[in-house]
Amino acid sequence: MAKRYVEQRARGAYISSICQPEAAFDYSTAAQHTEPGPKEVKALNARIKWQMDNKERGLNYIQLNPQDLRLYIFVDGSFANNKDMSSQIGYIVVLGNERPTAQDNELQVNGNIIHWSPTKCKRVTRSVLASEIYGMVQGFDIGLYPTEPPRATVLDW
Repeated sequence: MAKRYVEQRARGAYISSICQPEAAFDYSTAAQHTEPGPKEVKALNARIKWQMDNKERGLNYIQLNPQDLRLYIFVDGSFANNKDMSSQIGYIVVLGNERPTAQDNELQVNGNIIHWSPTKCKRVTRSVLASEIYGMVQGFDIGLYPTEPPRATVLDW
C-alpha cells in the first residue's frame, strides 16, 4: 500500500505543482508520511478526487497592464501543524496590477500567480511569530530575485 500511496501522491503533486496551487499544501503534508495509515490514505484520496472533480480550477492567466505592473508576495507560516510538530511555511508570488475599490483605503489586486511554494520549515520554531518570519524571509528572498538578477563574472584564463 505504501508504494501505491507514494505513486498517487507524486502524480497529484505534479499536477498541483504546475497548475493547482490550492492542492499543494495537502500534497506537501502527504509527503511527510513514510508509513501511511487509513487516515492518510483517506485524506490523499479526498484530494485526488477533488482534483478530478475540479479540473477547471487550474490557473487562468489574465491580460495585465504592462505600464504599472507590480510584484506581490503573499506569505504564511503555520506553527507546529505537521505530524512531527514542525512548521509549514509558504509563499505565493503574483505579478499584477492594483486599482482602488469603492471602499476607503482598499485596493483590488488583479494578477497572475507566477510561482508558489509550500514547504516544511527546516528549522525548529518555538512560536507562531518565528514561523511567520521564516515564511516572510523565504518570500522576500524569492521576490528579490526578479529585481536583482545574478551578476555573471567572466574569468580571464
